[in-house]
Amino acid sequence: MRYDPSDEIFSGRSQRPMVNIACEARLATGQWRRTRISDLTCEGFRLHTSEAVENNALIYVRLAGLETLRAQVRWIRRPQIGCQFEQKLSVYVYEHIMRSHWSVQA
Repeated sequence: MRYDPSDEIFSGRSQRPMVNIACEARLATGQWRRTRISDLTCEGFRLHTSEAVENNALIYVRLAGLETLRAQVRWIRRPQIGCQFEQKLSVYVYEHIMRSHWSVQA
């Protein structure tokens, strides 16, 4: 299924489409680990990790086809963390990611 900004399948408090995006993240240990993003906006994302991390920690995320993105941890609810990008994604980059990685969660 392809991403369509007008799609009716949403989660979260601000009507965000559900996603399941494979990525790599570098957290507290400094090693790149494979993980998943389940919530993405231009401002930030929800990342799944079992690694211990502290609030306000700087992390790095790599998505296929994009440069490494920097973000800060804003909340922790193990096994998920909420992160805010240091620089917001442009709408163009956000839509590119969504079209490239779109998957519906049933």
